[in-house]
Amino acid sequence: MRFWLCLLVAAIFMQEASAQDMKGDIPRVRVPATATAEVVPDTAHIAIGVVSERKTAAEAAAENARAAQALVDQIKALGVAPRDIRTLGISLTPTYSEDRDAPGRTKRTITGYTARNTVEVRLHEIDKVGTVARALIDKGANLFGGVQFSVSDAEKRVDALRVTAIKDAAAKAKTYAEALGLKLGRVLEIEPESDAPQGGARMRAMAAEGATGIPVEPGVQTLSARVTVTWELVQ
Repeated sequence: MRFWLCLLVAAIFMQEASAQDMKGDIPRVRVPATATAEVVPDTAHIAIGVVSERKTAAEAAAENARAAQALVDQIKALGVAPRDIRTLGISLTPTYSEDRDAPGRTKRTITGYTARNTVEVRLHEIDKVGTVARALIDKGANLFGGVQFSVSDAEKRVDALRVTAIKDAAAKAKTYAEALGLKLGRVLEIEPESDAPQGGARMRAMAAEGATGIPVEPGVQTLSARVTVTWELVQ
């Protein structure tokens, strides 16, 4: 029984090896293709927060909590839905002063505490970004992480670009095959590549004191899809 089992396993291995050899002998053409599109962003993400410095940790934490709550209340008052407000980080750290003693050793002394609370605000109307940012700064926000833009249906658009890229690869492969007097057979392999959106502006500068908003230019983002397809070549 063991003899026949070993013989069966050996036959399977020989069959797989033969298949691999045949695969290596198949005439083929491997063609890369890329499809791109420039898209105007429709969503803005503002990173903004408050920093509080006090002598004790309790004072810093309490003051920061008050300021952060006032900031969130102002964000909601501007019409931003709660689901579009997300806490990015909360921290409380000591601040130090450094002195050197007579032997030259450094001595660090805690002089106070710094509390930070940062939130991300997602806006679906990007023409309001400058006005909203200015209003939050006027309300007490003193920590500003800038603005990033995104395309809400980016994946759907990239799917369409993938189709375009594959059609382009097929057209090129057909040209190559016909130049050799051959035809395209079955698809042997598809190798997709993912690209992150490129472009989109950050907030460029703070407006002058008393201005109604902060100048913002969203620009465009370049979406792309890259794919490499391998076809069998047949007579």
